[in-house]
Amino acid sequence: LAVVATAGLFVLAGATPAQAKPRELSREELLTRISPAIVSIKVVLKTEFNMGDSMQEQESVLDALGAVVDPDGLILLWNSQLSASRLMDAVRQMGEGEEFRIKMTPTDFRVTFAGDPREHRAFLAASDSELDLAFLQLEEKPEQPLPSVEFGRSRPTEIGDTVVGVSRLSPAFDRAAYFETGHIAGRIAKPAAAFILDASPALLGLPVF
Repeated sequence: LAVVATAGLFVLAGATPAQAKPRELSREELLTRISPAIVSIKVVLKTEFNMGDSMQEQESVLDALGAVVDPDGLILLWNSQLSASRLMDAVRQMGEGEEFRIKMTPTDFRVTFAGDPREHRAFLAASDSELDLAFLQLEEKPEQPLPSVEFGRSRPTEIGDTVVGVSRLSPAFDRAAYFETGHIAGRIAKPAAAFILDASPALLGLPVF
């Protein structure tokens, strides 16, 4: 089962049952198979915000993670880290800061693959604020098909089932891959059919299995 953890610890119910039940992988097998598709992304963000009567701007660098979902270089990641829309929604819900404005614009994406120190340029191909997902596309087609996450093979999922996701540590630990476990904690019907996931925020925007 490959689905995606998004904001609010929801899991997008996007996989469909296969005819035959797939063999269950061990944690080590899953880590070995999936970790090459989990990539590191350096994002340059321009943030604009009002300070009193004047607008200020600053530039920052964000270390993000994504999952390759197409061998030609399409990469899935968590949209909220690229946009201030959810922060502004929270401010409005509290009834505060009506005069406060903030805008975040990603200006550069560099993707690093496991075992390859080179940075590969990418661009923002699409984003979905409702599902809180974004897609990057490598500017240059890879010489060889990239390891990618395959969606579509799954079995019926029940409340309480264990799910496993693959993430990476920070650059200080050489971006070592590791797995995390969580549980299906509930279901929602709106704005889309989805599961509620009880798991670490480190898996936001990444597939779980």
